[in-house]
Amino acid sequence: MQTNIVGTLIVLLYFCVMLVIGWYASSRNKSNADFISAGRSLGPWMIAAALAATEIGGGSSLGLVQQSMESQGLRSAWYIISVGIAYALLAFWAPKVRRTNVKTTAEYFRRRYGDASGILQVVFIITSLLGDTIAQYVASAVIISAMLNIDFQMALIIAAVVVTVYSALGGLWGIAGTDFMQVLLIFIGLLVVIPSAVKLAGGWSDIAANVPVDTFVLYKKGDWSYIFSLVVMYFTSFAANQITMSFILASKGPRAARHGALAAAGFNVLYAFIPALLGIIVLALVNMGVFLPEAYEDTGIRYALPMLAIEHLPPVIAGLLFVGLLSATMSTIDSSLLACGAVFGLDVYKQYLRKDASDKQVLASIKITMVLVSLICFTMALFNTHGILQLVRFSFTLKAATAFVPFVAGHYWKKASGTGAVASMLAGAATVLVCDVVYAGAITIHTVFPALAVSALCFAAFSMLVPPKRECLDLAPEENATAGNEP
Repeated sequence: MQTNIVGTLIVLLYFCVMLVIGWYASSRNKSNADFISAGRSLGPWMIAAALAATEIGGGSSLGLVQQSMESQGLRSAWYIISVGIAYALLAFWAPKVRRTNVKTTAEYFRRRYGDASGILQVVFIITSLLGDTIAQYVASAVIISAMLNIDFQMALIIAAVVVTVYSALGGLWGIAGTDFMQVLLIFIGLLVVIPSAVKLAGGWSDIAANVPVDTFVLYKKGDWSYIFSLVVMYFTSFAANQITMSFILASKGPRAARHGALAAAGFNVLYAFIPALLGIIVLALVNMGVFLPEAYEDTGIRYALPMLAIEHLPPVIAGLLFVGLLSATMSTIDSSLLACGAVFGLDVYKQYLRKDASDKQVLASIKITMVLVSLICFTMALFNTHGILQLVRFSFTLKAATAFVPFVAGHYWKKASGTGAVASMLAGAATVLVCDVVYAGAITIHTVFPALAVSALCFAAFSMLVPPKRECLDLAPEENATAGNEP
């Protein structure tokens, strides 16, 4: 395979721009609050771009192309349309979260329920983010490897270095800035491929003639249960997810948070059809014999689209596609790294390891954590690329199962207790482990449903058995946050 010189230059320019944005954003960070919350000054469009870019990763781009090719056709678009519906629902919840003025979801748990809940949240936040970050590293490395014609290990090093440097330099300012650019590149990078790919196939009539008859059907009888489960999984994850909440909490105010979530919903619905259509086109080209399966034999069908671009599309189009795909994966990684750094630096280091730490020392601990998490994910991606998709699904469900019930109920139920929150988180996590690991494949419904049910039951039961010392919805003052609302 020959290196695409034009495409390579486009990808290298993309890397340089990301690093420059990170460097420029670093000058705006005067404190760890600026680094984590961007001075609470993000407007609706920045929030929308950050939310959309973060959730559109390798699974929502290459994974969707694969689903479309293998069986679902246009129906695969529901995977991302469901994200849009979840964001629309989030618009009603986001203003209430913004009014708490916390910096992390773990801080909310600590100040609402006490130390044990806060620490558990840190553990579950970091654990749930590792799997998705590893998957995005693998996807990024495969894309870079194909475009630059280098081995997987070298490509993984490049991805890890670039995303870690600009994330650790710019913090949320840098991530919001890069995400704004990346969401445009994701949309443009995949959209520009469609005309060239259609021309390669000979037109839409030839494409339709070489795919199954139901490929362009958007909805089939019975799909509602699948769509409903996706919406529930996404919304319950977003509503208490540190990554999503970090952008909501960094907004100018409740109004900006609401409008940002709505704009993100609209973008996801529009974007959903692009990878779905690309999957249909690639399938037609394979069935026509124009694009041979041997081209993606080494990387798997998941990477059929990038291989098609390299072999058959104009160099500029291929380069834009690769930049769009890299934007999808790296915009997810940067937010995950910041989330891990924020919860450790603020909710562990500052609260328990060094209470008298200066602002500068806390900021250093956040950046060091980001680098260490990146190194861990890099190492795991380097030596274990099997079962990554299952790990992503497990991570997503774990986010919802360990945070949604106590986080939402804490805003409305005065009798919610720290004991109930701990029981809820542990029970939710245990249910996910049983359903997705111990009895994987044996349970016919989505794991999020039994996990949320068990979490809610335990939360209510233990809150009533061990009620709070003081019934209220208020958060403990930050200086007395360790007291929480424990019995």
